[in-house]
Amino acid sequence: MANGINNADKLLARILDDARGEAAKIEAAASAQAEEIRARAEREAAALAAETESRAKAAHAEAIEHAETAAQLEARKQALASRRMVLDEAFAAALKELCAMTGEARAALLSSIAAEEADGGETLRPAKADEAGIEAVLQKVNATLAQNGRAALALGPVDESIAGGFTLVGGGYEKDCSFEAMLREARDRLEGGVAKRLFG
Repeated sequence: MANGINNADKLLARILDDARGEAAKIEAAASAQAEEIRARAEREAAALAAETESRAKAAHAEAIEHAETAAQLEARKQALASRRMVLDEAFAAALKELCAMTGEARAALLSSIAAEEADGGETLRPAKADEAGIEAVLQKVNATLAQNGRAALALGPVDESIAGGFTLVGGGYEKDCSFEAMLREARDRLEGGVAKRLFG
């Protein structure tokens, strides 16, 4: 019986040893699997961190680019506004100079405009500043119109809305021959060239 117990103890010891060995294998496999999972998680975390950093850098670069573009656009807008102000001042000075003309120079300018713009038969409405000298201009222009077989211009009431020059009123139309209109037309035609000369 002692021998049977001894054999049972040996069997039990062997079973326990086998179980311990199997448990050690399972534990080693689980440990290896856990290490593999941990290493994979670290790689994924590093990749995610790198991707996040890359996205953050790209977003930062894009934000800087947008800010630079906006700043350049604002600078161009300010430069354009400054240029426009200088041009406005230049054309305002030109209008002031035209309105300051007197005597023969002013009469010659008005005669030239009327001869060029009149078809004949219109009513000429002078600016308040040109009311006094317009009779002499009308006589000269009407003589030229008569030589060309066209009807004379008639003198109409003062046009209070203009600083200098006149308006021609015909059947169904009105031509603005004011100094302001001349400068607007000249500005439209010359603005690019004037800006180029002023700002190079």
